[in-house]
Amino acid sequence: MQYLNYLNWLLGNYQHLVNFLIAAFWAVYVIFTVRTFREIRRQTELQSEAFLLVSCELVPKEKEKAPHPRPLTEMDGLYDKWLHIITANIPTARQQEQALILRLQNKGRSDITWWQIRMGASVEPGEYLASQFNIRGEHCEWTIELEGYKDLIATGQSIDLFAARSGVFPRIRYSWTIEYRDMRDVTYSRFGGDKIYVDRNVLADPRTPPPMPPAPHTS
Repeated sequence: MQYLNYLNWLLGNYQHLVNFLIAAFWAVYVIFTVRTFREIRRQTELQSEAFLLVSCELVPKEKEKAPHPRPLTEMDGLYDKWLHIITANIPTARQQEQALILRLQNKGRSDITWWQIRMGASVEPGEYLASQFNIRGEHCEWTIELEGYKDLIATGQSIDLFAARSGVFPRIRYSWTIEYRDMRDVTYSRFGGDKIYVDRNVLADPRTPPPMPPAPHTS
């Protein structure tokens, strides 16, 4: 009789143990399945995302061939102001105008249907202009945005943009941030490649005062 009671107790506790192990197994299975589906979804999204790669170069203005020139009112004002400063104070430092070109290349797997670039430019006058003429630096910002279907960037394709004027500033640091949207209406702000460009006119910050042009001869 005692043996039967012990056997019944053992069978009862064994059933509880089996039930516990079954419940634990299903819990682990559900957690694993959820994580697996999340990872599959993440990998699928990565394989269908757009990704923008940016490169830049400075070229002479007359050789600039970017097919998407845009009026850059703020940039034009900044360039014209510093062209006047250089011409008036260091005429020998006046250089040929340059164009900053940005190339946007879609390295992802989804066409880019909209984009916007926020440009910034910080000008430093250099020690000579600051000490001799009390000229200070300044900062300017402007926006470049998609204008039409020609600015769409299909997968594997790229476009070139005229982004800024340069060549006259003693030292200027261009920087940019980009937002873009793909055909699935997903918006991105991350991009690869170049994020800044620094241009310097060494003649505009001489260690010794530059020679002034001779005064016109009067008889």
